[in-house]
Amino acid sequence: MRKGFYALGLLILSVLVLSFVACASPSSAGSGTIRVYVTDAVPTGVTAVEIKASDVQVHKAGDADGQWITVLTSPLLFDLVKASGVNVLLGTSNLTAGNYTQVRLNITDVKVTVAGKQVQETVPSTELKLVGNITIEEGKQTSVSLDFDGNKSVVLEGQDRVSLKPVAKLVVGQPGATLATPTATP
Repeated sequence: MRKGFYALGLLILSVLVLSFVACASPSSAGSGTIRVYVTDAVPTGVTAVEIKASDVQVHKAGDADGQWITVLTSPLLFDLVKASGVNVLLGTSNLTAGNYTQVRLNITDVKVTVAGKQVQETVPSTELKLVGNITIEEGKQTSVSLDFDGNKSVVLEGQDRVSLKPVAKLVVGQPGATLATPTATP
């Protein structure tokens, strides 16, 4: 009879130890949510800056492989003029809890309108990388905003020619907090 209680006790202890090890294992990391926004200051003399991107990616801190994780995919289309003074949601994605250090926006097309007329544009680089400290906590939502400076990003090069040279910063909210609404600039 005692052997039966002893065996049952060992079995219960083994299950508890295995459960504890499984919960403490780093491979069982939970996930949180990333919300990606875009905002802008109004570009002077420009009535529309429509940017189309193939995807938005993030890079995890300490990732020796240098791999990017796609969090949003095509088609992502936004107008920087309409994003003036507001955060326009590009999308939401689940992401493994942890720290991330970069966001990358891959631009595929840009259409610029000046005084109601669409003009020819050039984009020196189709890849925009922004660096920041993004913390994704299990069960919480973290918001980031790609904050463009339209006056510096859109370069009027003469009649019917415009260059988009993105000048932007990454604004990162705290996990579980609401991202502050940007202030519109006149």
